[in-house]
Amino acid sequence: MFVELLEASRITSLTMYLPLGGPSYVTKRENLNNSIEVIETNSKFVLWCKISKFLNNEDILFGVVYIPPEYTSYSSPDAFNEIENEYLEFSTTFEHIFIIGDFNARTSNEKDYVFIDEKDISIDLECVSINDVCNLELYNIPRDRISMDKGKTRYGNNLLDLCKCNNLFIMNGRLGNDKTGKFTCRNASVVDYCLSNVNVLEKLIDFDVLEFSHLYSDVHCPLYLRLESNSLVTDCNEQDSLNVQPRQKINKWDHKMLPEFRANINVDRLDRLLRNLKSVNLEKVDDNNVNAFVNEIGLVVLESAKTTFGTRTDKPKKRAPKKKGDKPWFNYDCKFARQNFRKLKRRLKFSPSLLLYNEVKDSERKYKKVMDKAIKTHRRDMAKKLKNLRSQNSKEYWDILNKREHTKQPDINFDNLLNFFRDLNSGTPILLSYQM
Repeated sequence: MFVELLEASRITSLTMYLPLGGPSYVTKRENLNNSIEVIETNSKFVLWCKISKFLNNEDILFGVVYIPPEYTSYSSPDAFNEIENEYLEFSTTFEHIFIIGDFNARTSNEKDYVFIDEKDISIDLECVSINDVCNLELYNIPRDRISMDKGKTRYGNNLLDLCKCNNLFIMNGRLGNDKTGKFTCRNASVVDYCLSNVNVLEKLIDFDVLEFSHLYSDVHCPLYLRLESNSLVTDCNEQDSLNVQPRQKINKWDHKMLPEFRANINVDRLDRLLRNLKSVNLEKVDDNNVNAFVNEIGLVVLESAKTTFGTRTDKPKKRAPKKKGDKPWFNYDCKFARQNFRKLKRRLKFSPSLLLYNEVKDSERKYKKVMDKAIKTHRRDMAKKLKNLRSQNSKEYWDILNKREHTKQPDINFDNLLNFFRDLNSGTPILLSYQM
């Protein structure tokens, strides 16, 4: 599964593109690096990432899910239970939570909430927990959703139970531009979902299932989710340029105005500096005294220059954003294929036609094929290179390995660490709940 967080506008919103199917990982934009944090848990079926101070200066939590297909060697009967347990644990801390990803569950268009028939006397309404389905009408969201997939599986029942027991609602076929419940996999089934509680629905701008793209997944369509934000999210380079104040500068020297420059020099201030200089005890002079005297002379010259030549205010220059280099496997063939793909996409945008649409799809497949080939070749060459370097040049071998990103180590208090090893060496029993 691939998650990319993108800034939809300069300040007010965040857009999330989620092409699905496969292992979970998160890609962060530079301007959100300080706001996004991956929360490690024990479950292998969900990856939790927190965006700090995003909705009304409150944190928002995304659970990115991948559940292997049922009736396979990778399937697990405890997948939904693990996700539910972690959701319940996080719901005590976070008010705004999304669970989004590939559940490999088909739910048809069955209800994802508990339906209560008030006329049924066999139901004790006082024993029924709070049902948030009534709150959907407050945001003009229909209770019942629509789905183009009419099939239902055992995992689908598990997903519906997950929603009913935790007041979670499926966005597919209910919100945004996905009012028809579009297919998300092979144009034949709906197995990719976005779930949320009612607390975040008022901040939801749009939800959609985008057209299939070979660049993101082999069979899954990307999910598009857009949220409104009241927090200030700007690009790092833009923020730096905003912090730079306009500087006042003296105009260029004009030799013709030399007499005026001399006349504007503050002679009284120079005489005072000269008297102070003569009265200084040379045996007690240090660097600070010298620097202070030189600065005073410089100020006299600058004041005369300002009066004579005038000043100007230069606008701060915006820093050009740092361009990230291409991946080492991204060779000339990849660049050429990407250029051709983007060119055809621009042409299709301004001159849509069926013929051009087919050309875009064909160029997309070729682009993906070229990248796959380049990645495979790079990995093979790198493996061969490392094998040779290990015995011939160990320094370069370890330099290459150390360039990889390492897991952030916990910040352990030094005193706790010292006490831990002191108790360990003294033979004192150590409790398992010892705080490090």
